[in-house]
Amino acid sequence: MQFRTSLVDRSWRKTSNLANQYIFPSMQAIREGLIWLIPVLMVSAIALFVASLTEFMSESSPDWVKLLYQFQGAVSAFFPYLMTSTISYIVAMQWRLPRAPAILLSLMYLITLTHLVPNEQTVLTFNIIFAILTPLYAIPVLAYFANQKYLFMTKTETAGRLVKESLNLVLPALITTLIVLSVNYSVMMGLDSVSWSNLLSIDYANRPLHFGLTFSALNSILWFFGIHATTPFCLSSNSYKRVSHSTTPLCWLEAKPPIT
Repeated sequence: MQFRTSLVDRSWRKTSNLANQYIFPSMQAIREGLIWLIPVLMVSAIALFVASLTEFMSESSPDWVKLLYQFQGAVSAFFPYLMTSTISYIVAMQWRLPRAPAILLSLMYLITLTHLVPNEQTVLTFNIIFAILTPLYAIPVLAYFANQKYLFMTKTETAGRLVKESLNLVLPALITTLIVLSVNYSVMMGLDSVSWSNLLSIDYANRPLHFGLTFSALNSILWFFGIHATTPFCLSSNSYKRVSHSTTPLCWLEAKPPIT
C-alpha cells in the first residue's frame, strides 16, 4: 500500500513538474502573444469596418474602399507569421534565448513549410495551427542544444558578446531546423493525405443546423485560444452569398471586395 502511494505521489510530482515547465508556460506564451497582436487586429478590423460601412451606405464602391479591403486581406494573409513571431518572442524570453534569432528561425520554419507542401489548400487550413505550435516546441529544443558546450563555435568575446552568441547558435539552430522541418513536414503530409474537403464539407443551404453546430464549435475552440475577430472561419456576407448554394469546404475565408 505504501509503495503504491509513493508511486502515485512520484507520478503526480512528475506530471506537475512537466506541466509547470512546459504546458503552463506554453499557454501563457499563446495568451501574451495574442494580446500583443491586438493593435494589429484592431487596425485591420477598423479598416474592414470602414470599407463595409462605406460600401453599405453608398451605391458605388470608391477605389479607396477597395484599397481598404486589400489592406485587410494582406493583414489576414500575414497573420500566421505575426502570430508565430509574438509567440516566439515570449517563449524565447521564457527560455532565456536571444529574441531576434528565435523569431527569425520560427518565421523560417513556417515559410519553408508553406513552400514544401504541394497542396496549397492544406497549407491554408493548417498554417495557423503550425504557427502556434511550432515555436512552443522548436524553441525549447533550440534552448537544449544551445546549452550544450560541445556545440559552441567560440568561447572568446574578441569580436564582442553579440558575435559570440550569434556564432554559438549556428550549430544548435542547424540541428533544430532539421528536427523541426522533419516533424512539421511529416505531420503536414499526413494531414494532406486526409480528405478534409469531405470531412469539413457542409451544405449551407440544406443543412443549416449542421453548419450552425460546426461553426459554433470551431468558433468556441478558436475563442479559447484567443483567435477571433478577423481570423480564420469568419464568414463575410459576400462570401456566404457565393457559397450558400453549393457545398464548400469550411476553411479560411478572407474578406474580399464584392464581385461587381
